[in-house]
Amino acid sequence: MNNTISNTRLHCLILLLYMVLTFTSNAQDRNLNTPYDTLIISNEEYDFHDCSGSNSPLFNLPVDSVLELEIKTDFEHLFQTEKSEQKRIDGVVSYTYEGEIIKTPIKIKAKGKSRFAFCKFKPLDIEFPKSVESTIFEGLEKVFITAHCGETNKDQWIFRGSPSDHRNRLLAEYYIYSILENLETLTNSVSLCKIKYVTPEDSVLAEEFAFIVESYEDVAKRCNLMKIKMKVHYLDGSSLINANLINHFITNYDWKYEYTDSLGWTGNNIKFLNSFDNIAYILPYDFDLNTIIYPEYWKNESESFDQHTGRFQEVLKNHFYDKKKLEAPYKIYKNIPAFRIMIEDSYLDDSYKQEFIYWLDSYESVLHDHLSQFRKYKKQLR
Repeated sequence: MNNTISNTRLHCLILLLYMVLTFTSNAQDRNLNTPYDTLIISNEEYDFHDCSGSNSPLFNLPVDSVLELEIKTDFEHLFQTEKSEQKRIDGVVSYTYEGEIIKTPIKIKAKGKSRFAFCKFKPLDIEFPKSVESTIFEGLEKVFITAHCGETNKDQWIFRGSPSDHRNRLLAEYYIYSILENLETLTNSVSLCKIKYVTPEDSVLAEEFAFIVESYEDVAKRCNLMKIKMKVHYLDGSSLINANLINHFITNYDWKYEYTDSLGWTGNNIKFLNSFDNIAYILPYDFDLNTIIYPEYWKNESESFDQHTGRFQEVLKNHFYDKKKLEAPYKIYKNIPAFRIMIEDSYLDDSYKQEFIYWLDSYESVLHDHLSQFRKYKKQLR
């Protein structure tokens, strides 16, 4: 018993020392006055942050449903305007319900970073200026749309591919969001759709898959958090560990976090949502360049998938080493059979399905081996 307690304490000391040394190194690089160990708030809750489901009909559609939408606006102006000059323009979104065409006015602009720079069809930021009661958008004030790319430059390196590649990469990102949503963790709700892009002159530019993404404000609301424009100084330690777990589980390395005295906590491809006692929780997003979808992306380091599996093993070993911290990994494990069915029934091409299934099979095995070390979970493992 004493050896077990000593080992647990040693693990805690090693993990804390590693985090403090890493953070202190960053602090020294930036001449920080604030010690990092005072900024990460420890707690005993190591499960995913508790989030209720969305109340909007839009985000309660079955994962395999496809909402047929038509968006009519001046896409030529929208897609050719520089990002710094983007302003919302008028548009209309419509869909058919029980034989009736439902039209809703919108204010729309293009958004994004890499996809804004390299894709013909940019991600969209849509606001509803009038009531959307009794429509599929009920309960929402704004949504984001992640569109297919449609290259603007054939010589580019980041989103190069055939129309089939673009479709499958988009679908793959949608299913990753759906997987995280089913874990009831801190993530955006999504809904799959097919968008018809229509000009003011009624010319159809394209009709392609896309997915609608819940706004960060709505995520915060249903997760009992707040999205506020102020410096973030205190970070929930459990949220930080779970962000590592989630991103390594979906093999996404295109994210980071850091702290400076002048800016507080900042990051790439994460949002900080605050609790009412002003402690920040991490919301990961933007999974289009992970290893399953885009193995050749430079941040994936050209490693084999087995090496990525090894990375995941290290995360479990370093952060989830006692029975108090296993609820989140166990929740992933017990949901993998449902995720496998989701992918098997998906709109992905067979080659992409095989990549997803290989990923799920590999990580199920890693989770099984890790959890089987603990008596609490042995009887629950398949």
